Amino acid sequence: MLPRTVPMPRLCPMLALAAAALSMSACEARTGPVGRSATVASTPASASAVGPAEYAVLSALLRAEVIDEERSYLLISDSTQKLEDFRGTHTPEAIATRLRLPVSVIHEYNRLNERHYPLRQAFALGSRTEMMSAAGLDSLNGERWQAFGRRHPGSAGVALVSRVAFTPDGKTAVASYTVLCGGLCGTSALVRLDLTDGEWKATAYAMQLVS
Repeated sequence: MLPRTVPMPRLCPMLALAAAALSMSACEARTGPVGRSATVASTPASASAVGPAEYAVLSALLRAEVIDEERSYLLISDSTQKLEDFRGTHTPEAIATRLRLPVSVIHEYNRLNERHYPLRQAFALGSRTEMMSAAGLDSLNGERWQAFGRRHPGSAGVALVSRVAFTPDGKTAVASYTVLCGGLCGTSALVRLDLTDGEWKATAYAMQLVS
């Protein structure tokens, strides 16, 4: 779950958190529950819009990695992360090996995340959520995080998510997320998820950064 302590400077460097993470050694694959029900993607993700299958994967990921009983309230960026915000030195081939996936799936993930895409209130998190604009994110520097805590008591922070790439059978997905929880708090991960018994579960992490 989200840590409480991590030396992080300002918001913009925090958005580069994921980029720094991929330059670290890839984390060992680990398993864990990530979701409830999910919609299987029967076709590749659209290049023009985030679809229902992607929202199902992202919702499962955020429920497992961010939401808990103590921090049940989450703000979500109203646009997806861009690849350059989550890029490191590892090659697609190295990431594919770590995630035990065909490299074509990683290339699809890269293609889908070449730019930002709008997000809407379509997350199924089982808790209260709000969408936050880019301007709102840019304003969260320094002491403004204290004001954020007062305005949003019990919040897990602000989540940014990527587009989701699927294998052709729709039963495996790759997505990344970043959660900002204060000037000294944040986490990022690039995750493989598999659909098992109707639930999306994380089965490997190509990288993970907690700070």
